[in-house]
Amino acid sequence: MRAYEKRAELEQYLKEIDHSIDSLHERLERVDMGCVKLPRRIRKRPLEETTD
Repeated sequence: MRAYEKRAELEQYLKEIDHSIDSLHERLERVDMGCVKLPRRIRKRPLEETTD
């Protein structure tokens, strides 16, 4: 594979990662605003147990 082909492939991969991060960021903002309900087991779990 030529270098420019590999570069194009890696750039596409990075764009997909950026898009995934943006999507997760948007979902977290909705959670912070209370628009998304978390499963009860996550809400009830003490903070100490979630940092494993």
